[in-house]
Amino acid sequence: ARARAEIYGSVNNQSLGTAIQTQSSGSGSCGVSVYKDAGIASRQGYGIRMEGAGALEITGGSIEAYENAVFACIAEGKTLEASVTGGKILSQNGETILIEQGEDTIVPAGFVVGGTFSKIPTAYVPANCRITENEDGTFTVIAEYTVTFQANGGSGAMASTKADRETTISLPECAYTAPDG
Repeated sequence: ARARAEIYGSVNNQSLGTAIQTQSSGSGSCGVSVYKDAGIASRQGYGIRMEGAGALEITGGSIEAYENAVFACIAEGKTLEASVTGGKILSQNGETILIEQGEDTIVPAGFVVGGTFSKIPTAYVPANCRITENEDGTFTVIAEYTVTFQANGGSGAMASTKADRETTISLPECAYTAPDG
């Protein structure tokens, strides 16, 4: 069985606990998805705490926590599927993202390709990302991609260009000469 918490609105925990907690056992897994307008806050605990196995998707919204903003404890032999492409993830006294894993656990590397953080989740940011420090002391992760061009049997050359994730770019005019025929 697979259970999934999809967060679109606000979850605010003013007590000592965690705002969102999921746990899986046996062969099941759980998931948490945080979307554009979601707001998760925990005054004294974790923002999101996942245990067992599962999927984590953060595309927007905000997660603010006193302890770790996002904490996943992935059981031995289990898998975490993770994707962070946006949102604001802030922690006062812990990590923005912390993953503990058992033996033979599979955790993706480089799954943070966007978002704003109070502390950079360095272990999870791929090399193709640029990290900028903002005026408020937070850090923004922006994935940068290289667009290359191929002549496909033609001749000539075109310089590659760079593009940030989720931006629109104008492609240069084609500089290749078409092949005969």
